[in-house]
Amino acid sequence: MKLGAAGGQPAAWLRTVIRGRPVRVLAVTGVGAALIGAGVTSAILARPSARAQPAALRTPQIDLGQVWGRAFAQRAAQHESLTRAEADANQVPAGATVDRAANMIRFHTGNATMTVVANPPNGRDMAFRIAGLENPTIQISRGAQVTIRFVNGDSDSAHGWLLLDPVVQVGSEPHGPRAFPGAYAPILGDPSPAGQPMETIGFRATTDGTYRYECPVPGHAAMGMQGTLDVTG
Repeated sequence: MKLGAAGGQPAAWLRTVIRGRPVRVLAVTGVGAALIGAGVTSAILARPSARAQPAALRTPQIDLGQVWGRAFAQRAAQHESLTRAEADANQVPAGATVDRAANMIRFHTGNATMTVVANPPNGRDMAFRIAGLENPTIQISRGAQVTIRFVNGDSDSAHGWLLLDPVVQVGSEPHGPRAFPGAYAPILGDPSPAGQPMETIGFRATTDGTYRYECPVPGHAAMGMQGTLDVTG
């Protein structure tokens, strides 16, 4: 899993011990730091040393999605069943048309309400599904009020949804500030007996432009959890 410094901040490499073995870890900044403040006591990503080592001595990698999935389990205020999440992931939103050939959703009204499901049942791994499409381009009008019902459909990994203005290049990955106030569904953890965790968010798309939505869990966007939202006049 690749991870660069978030928001243009330098990475901070530390050493720690996990399960009795030394590992080299990255102290997460930006979004990761915010997650620590939200209740995660340690946000770290282990990576092997660049120097070749025997397999038995290589440092292990930590899957932050799984770590945070357990840490955030049973914290969501809203839930829905796995069956409902699957149905919602395939539902065409009201006031929208779907172009499956172009992998695109176009909203034709001033209110754009949609369900976004991360890693839905029977879907591609590391992807968002909206209206039956994987990581579609979403087109809305300037000034539209956007409402998103975000559901983590995964069984063993945390996911979130974040809309960014991709203005900063960090390695091969673009990062930037949050596009609009409220354009962020916080990290949701593993399912609980109540069902799949869910969060409803809303924001107004006030400025024309092409924006990037992604999962803010480090490494997930690079593995495919990202797409484009176009705001036009």
